[in-house]
Amino acid sequence: GGYRLPPYDDSLLGKLIVHADNREAACARMLEALTAFGIDGIRTTLPFLKRVIEDEHFATGRVNTMLLAALSAA
Repeated sequence: GGYRLPPYDDSLLGKLIVHADNREAACARMLEALTAFGIDGIRTTLPFLKRVIEDEHFATGRVNTMLLAALSAA
């Protein structure tokens, strides 16, 4: 049972945007929002997004595409 999201459909189910006075506060707010965010019934990228936000390199703004590759492999 349950709906399967076809691979040719847009997988964007929602968009989460936060803002704050500085990067540290915005990251804290984003982590709080990601933790409260819930989608039932399908796998999501929420756990991966939490890892990104919690990563020290992301938190300090030292980001490049290799960070995403490293976090994907973890």
